[in-house]
This record gives sequence, structure tokens and C-alpha cells, in this order.
Amino acid sequence: MGQAADIAIHENPVWRDRANHILQADLGGYGLAGRFEQLWARDLRNGTYELCCLPFFTYGFALGDVVRLEPSKGRFADVLGSLVSRSERDLLRVAFRDRGAMQAQHEELHAVLAASGRPHEWHGGGLVSVDVDGTVPDAIRQTVNRLAVDGDVQWEWARSIRPGEVAAR
Repeated sequence: MGQAADIAIHENPVWRDRANHILQADLGGYGLAGRFEQLWARDLRNGTYELCCLPFFTYGFALGDVVRLEPSKGRFADVLGSLVSRSERDLLRVAFRDRGAMQAQHEELHAVLAASGRPHEWHGGGLVSVDVDGTVPDAIRQTVNRLAVDGDVQWEWARSIRPGEVAAR
């Protein structure tokens, strides 16, 4: 795997205008050995950083969380470390199972997300992270649940894995 292929990037971080730093999240602990994710952040100038994007592959982190770095593991100087304080946000991730048959479902979900006004980021066309700061709008919840029942998508809470239906929050 080449250097570019082993780093997941955020092309359109939701708080790009706040960000002034890039952190690397080592995804080895999430079953993706040798892979990293670039996370946009704002340097708070006290040894901590506020996350300014919606993580695609890490667990336990969401938009607005404040984190510390961990010592370099060689390849990168700024590696995501520990959580200092949680924002009041959660993170819903939706992944399409069958990339070949996902076009119509992608367009449907994309339209629902855009209409909701909820901040979200796509990783390619097959994975989307959605910022949830209180409740999941009914249209998103209903669409994701229907697609999951049809077997086209799987979803998870990235703050912590909670199986079941995308419940009203």
C-alpha cells in the first residue's frame, strides 16, 4: 500500500474555517494496521486541540472534542492521543455494503442529509459521518433505518458502538 492510500483524508472538514492544524490518528487499534486518518483540528495553544472534522474510522471522538497528542511513533509528529474533554455531540456513521449497487441509495441519503442541514462528511461515496448534536432528524433516522433493513447499509454510533435501530434522540 502506498503512502497516499494508507491515509484517509477529509476533503471538506465541516469546521475548515476554524482549523489550523492536522493530526494523524493511528488506526491500528481499530483493526486497520498501517493506516492513518488525517484529522483537522484547531490548536488551542495549551497543548490541546479541538477536532474540526467528523472522524471516519476512530471511535470515541466527535466534532468539537478537545484532545492531546501522543509521542510520535516515527512517521508523524502530531499523532492523536487522549480525549481531554468531550463536546456535547455524537457521531453517526453510515457505510454502504455493496459499492456496486449504492448509487441510488447514496443519492437518496445525500439528499436527506443536505435537506436536514446536519453537518456531514463523505469518505468516497460509500461512507458518511454525520454530526449529531442532540437529536437525529426524523428523515435521517427513517432513511438510515430503512436502508439498513433492506441490507444496503450498516450504521454505527462512533462515540460508542450501540447496536440496534437509529433511535430518536
